[in-house]
Amino acid sequence: DGEAGSHDAGQDEPLVELHQQLYYDLSQLLDNDLVITVLRRHATTLWQYRDASWDEWLSRRFRTTLGAAILDAVQQLCPDLDAGDLTLDIDPGPRIPDPITNSDQLAEVWLTERTVGGGGIIENFLARYGEDPRRFFDLIEAALRPSDFELADEQLTLFLSCIVTDSDPAVRSAVEVVRQAMNARHDDFSAAFKSLIRLLSGRGLFVCHSVVAAIATRILKPGSSHQTDRMLNQLIRDWHSAEEQLGIEIDSRVFASGRASDSSLDAALGALEGDALETDRRQWRFSALMSILWPRGNVIRSRRLATWNPFARLPATEYGLVRNCLPRDVEVVDVAAPDWREGADRLLVRDGTVELRAPASDTRALRSAMLALITTPIDSGLMLLHPRVRGMGRSTGFVSATLDLAEAAQ
Repeated sequence: DGEAGSHDAGQDEPLVELHQQLYYDLSQLLDNDLVITVLRRHATTLWQYRDASWDEWLSRRFRTTLGAAILDAVQQLCPDLDAGDLTLDIDPGPRIPDPITNSDQLAEVWLTERTVGGGGIIENFLARYGEDPRRFFDLIEAALRPSDFELADEQLTLFLSCIVTDSDPAVRSAVEVVRQAMNARHDDFSAAFKSLIRLLSGRGLFVCHSVVAAIATRILKPGSSHQTDRMLNQLIRDWHSAEEQLGIEIDSRVFASGRASDSSLDAALGALEGDALETDRRQWRFSALMSILWPRGNVIRSRRLATWNPFARLPATEYGLVRNCLPRDVEVVDVAAPDWREGADRLLVRDGTVELRAPASDTRALRSAMLALITTPIDSGLMLLHPRVRGMGRSTGFVSATLDLAEAAQ
């Protein structure tokens, strides 16, 4: 019996090593009645009605986000300068009484050079801003758009749905070819994977680097199969459903921890991560789920405009707060419409700008429309003008291009 007990204790040693110190620290904290009481008190914030007490917190996040977007625009407008030498402040500090600057209707965002006496960044920025003010504000709006990681979440969900529901047999067949080529030569696998990416691009998916990397390392990782596709697709749907039901975003680690107790996942996860024998199965499921789930929500949104002030703690950015306040003053023309050219010319003459839009699966139509507008002058009544491209964009199912006339009033 003594030998058996020693043997069992020896088998338990690897289990102890699997749990990191953080796990034990959290376990001890959650056994503390005071910690539980505080958590329960603050948890009510998730479902309480938002009253005036939220205003200051929202205002600080709004100003931080706007300031971070301005910093990003300054760096884009002056790429030869280091905007990292600028410090963002959302608190102007003490000042003399003034009826204008002290108004409750005004909020301030300060950009300050850290170099004593200034390094010339602000002066250079003001000179370039004066050359084309509209471009600077376009850069601010661009900084407030979804990042590639957010687009990846949307595109990966569409890809999973496509290969699970058989809505596109060609894509599902290409996926099977990639999986069969995993055990073949590297050249064969590379050719099959590139063929799949070209096919997805032709279907209108935005195959940026983050999307391609996630497809290769999460959805089509070694050991994956149609069974794991169905499991992952259901997990993503459950994740979205839980967020809609609760009205809050759920971190990937929280979701994975909640599903780690589901033993029905073992068959599919075992093909991806190997046998779970003689390990803590819950910890094994958590690790396996984290290897296939991609980050979503505020975790990736806050990275887009992360900023730092060495003298004050700034709240996390949330560009949705600012983006929702931007006016939508650029009218859209669908290039598939038979009279799109007449509509685009009219808007350019009247407003000085227009947005061309086409389905994501038909980028050639957008390209042809852009070339037609750029190469053929527009009669403004006094001069023949050529539009210029201000920016490109992508939304669910669509690609767009914004053009304007440099001669238009700003």
